[in-house]
Amino acid sequence: MIIVPLAFVLGIVAIFLYFQLKSKPAPQPQPTTTSQSTPTPAPVTKATPTTDETASWKTYKDPNYNFTFKYPNETGLAKTTLYSMLSKSESSGLEISPPRIEPFDNWYSFGLVVKDNPQNTDANTIINNYMEEIKKDCTPPACDVPKKITDTLKPYKNGEIDGYIFNFGAETNSRMVVSAKNNKTYIFRMTGDNGQVTDFGLKVLDQILSRFKFTK
Repeated sequence: MIIVPLAFVLGIVAIFLYFQLKSKPAPQPQPTTTSQSTPTPAPVTKATPTTDETASWKTYKDPNYNFTFKYPNETGLAKTTLYSMLSKSESSGLEISPPRIEPFDNWYSFGLVVKDNPQNTDANTIINNYMEEIKKDCTPPACDVPKKITDTLKPYKNGEIDGYIFNFGAETNSRMVVSAKNNKTYIFRMTGDNGQVTDFGLKVLDQILSRFKFTK
């Protein structure tokens, strides 16, 4: 039996391992890549320019009833006596209308009556009381006035004006807005050529009431 010295065997193993490791390529370090995301620009929202058509309008201030509103420059404003339309008596009020020139579709008449309302009765009750008052004295077909009011009556909120709007008149198509505030009743009327209010007139009505302010 041939006995191989232990040192010889260990030497052979060491040489074998050395050549095995040398034949394998050393691992190469992988390049580090940093992904950079391109930021998406936020959408640019262009502000829509708003044009205030009432910016150059005249301003009316009433020192007695403590209110103010703006009205178109081309109109004439006069203190006059208007039939209040919501009572049997006449009241001092305001009337605004432009010169009566063509096109008559753009002609309008805006009226305002202010009445004392010591109980501060709400606008809806005031209108209902008016319709009951009319029914006592009218016979058909004139009694279609309350029906026209009832069919068209709806809430109206515009700026500081909070009340009701409705069609008025048996044969005409005027618009009335009634609002109650500070123990007063405010009655606004808009009509046009031959009593027929137009879209132009209704726009003016909304613009005037949107600039109506109570100073107290």
